[in-house]
Amino acid sequence: MFKTRCHCCKPFTIWVKGKTISIDRNISKDKIQHVGSLRIRDGWLGKSPPLGKSFKRNSIIDHTLDGNTLIVQEARTRRWIFIGRHIFQFFPFGKIVAYFSPMLVNDKPQPWAIDDQGYVYLFGEGVVINGRDKFDSVETAIRFYSSNNPYPLFYNNRKILSRNQQNSQIKSFWIGKKKQKDWVWTPNAQKQYVEMRKKGHVLVKYRDKNYRMSLEFDDFSDICAAFASNRKIQPMITLDITSDLKTRHLDL
Repeated sequence: MFKTRCHCCKPFTIWVKGKTISIDRNISKDKIQHVGSLRIRDGWLGKSPPLGKSFKRNSIIDHTLDGNTLIVQEARTRRWIFIGRHIFQFFPFGKIVAYFSPMLVNDKPQPWAIDDQGYVYLFGEGVVINGRDKFDSVETAIRFYSSNNPYPLFYNNRKILSRNQQNSQIKSFWIGKKKQKDWVWTPNAQKQYVEMRKKGHVLVKYRDKNYRMSLEFDDFSDICAAFASNRKIQPMITLDITSDLKTRHLDL
């Protein structure tokens, strides 16, 4: 039996019997909701933390927290499923070869996996990092990320524009009349743009122009996509399968 962990959310309890897992959600101390069951072909248990000195500073070294998240491959459909804060299907580019889930001191796991093509999956952010262009082999990438948590590396590499991160084309970024300190890339450009527009018009000042220009969504999306391509990051493709689990039993 394993219990997922997440900050400020209702955890799942995972019961394992042979190749079958049963999933319950702890609604309260006295109420448990059965979510569904799966017959699995393969799976990885999130451990806290993986080996590596850099994890000791910000994560909890407590093996009773193993299983704070997990990923499983459903037997019949061969689809991969993440179970943590939420349950969803994801689509790896290759075969999963390593999976870790270090727990931070705020009771928040940072689950991630790497496949045999060198792609790194950050489940907590819905982001995929193309690591194969950074290393001479997948083995080298695994050794690097096993000692260097990929989440801080991503957080330090996602600013399109900031005080310390200059952009070759964009000088400044505005929402309404307020100049923004940072422009941070997110995996959902449309959602980000909608939230910004609620506060005012989105404007940029290009380096080769002396005036601000209104930024429509298509241009905003193009800038985000070009930045992501340059940084070798991309949104993770996922599919919510909670309704499947509620309506079907085993071999979804």
